[in-house]
Amino acid sequence: MTIKPYVNPLLNKFVFTSEGTYVLCCVSTLVFSDSEPSLQIKVGFSIVLFTTVVILIFNNFLCVVILLYKGPEKMKEEIKIAKQRRIDEEIAWDFERDRI
Repeated sequence: MTIKPYVNPLLNKFVFTSEGTYVLCCVSTLVFSDSEPSLQIKVGFSIVLFTTVVILIFNNFLCVVILLYKGPEKMKEEIKIAKQRRIDEEIAWDFERDRI
């Protein structure tokens, strides 16, 4: 089963945490490179780099386990509920905007 990104709340959280971890990984890689001469800063950011890689691996593994546990039927149901919730929020927002 293929799932469009940003349709399911679980995948929204997964993408959000992954993007934040990628940013930390990129920043720590830049600081860990030769751009900073201080050894203490390099050691600190090497720990940050190692930690972000471990978090990325754990995040991906956890998402795969959760998706396998839920199965395709539960995922389809969650997608329908999320779409309906989004439609209801847009309708409420439109009513609020028209009232102003």
